[in-house]
Amino acid sequence: MLLAGCVFPDMPNLIAATRRSKSAFTLVLGVAGLTLWLAGAAAGLVAHPSLGLALRVVAILIFAAASIRRSSLLVWTFFAMLAGVELGFDVPHLAVQVRFLGDLFLRLIRMIVAPLIFATINNGIEGHNQLR
Repeated sequence: MLLAGCVFPDMPNLIAATRRSKSAFTLVLGVAGLTLWLAGAAAGLVAHPSLGLALRVVAILIFAAASIRRSSLLVWTFFAMLAGVELGFDVPHLAVQVRFLGDLFLRLIRMIVAPLIFATINNGIEGHNQLR
């Protein structure tokens, strides 16, 4: 580390600048993907369904590249929502067949909510006993 400090005295600033540029590039990819997807949706609704489909597929690929670069749960959730909307928009009969995955997810969420609330209330009651 001492050698690196002598050779590159501004190494922390360089690392911070690199992180900012990667974050800015990811943001630009995400905005470009979203813009292309909206343009594809508009083109598909107006009069050019094949152009709209092509734009939406390119937008999904660009947004997937942005999602891979930034592994955040928010970004992946937005990507999954966008892909689900695209699937339902272009191939509705396949989206109906894949509905069981959404139902399974919702059942899993409902299954975890009751024990989570019970554990939270139980922990709160136990915490009040320690105050005395």
